Amino acid sequence: MTEVTEKLDLKGLNCPLPILRIKQTISRMESGEVLEIVGTEPGTERELKILCKQGGHDYLDYQESDSGFTYLVRKG
Repeated sequence: MTEVTEKLDLKGLNCPLPILRIKQTISRMESGEVLEIVGTEPGTERELKILCKQGGHDYLDYQESDSGFTYLVRKG
């Protein structure tokens, strides 16, 4: 199990707000820390994968449930 360092609740926010908040949060984190993101905007997954690739972060996990989406990212 991956130890989550920080959690970010983005439920109810629409693009582009989720990815902007994710960028802000990751910028404050230390390399190797893990961010758990929960949200309801389906487009966030695509944007998050791009952000991880460009920023050198690890896209660890994705889960979908009735209440939304959960992502895990390790800062590079």
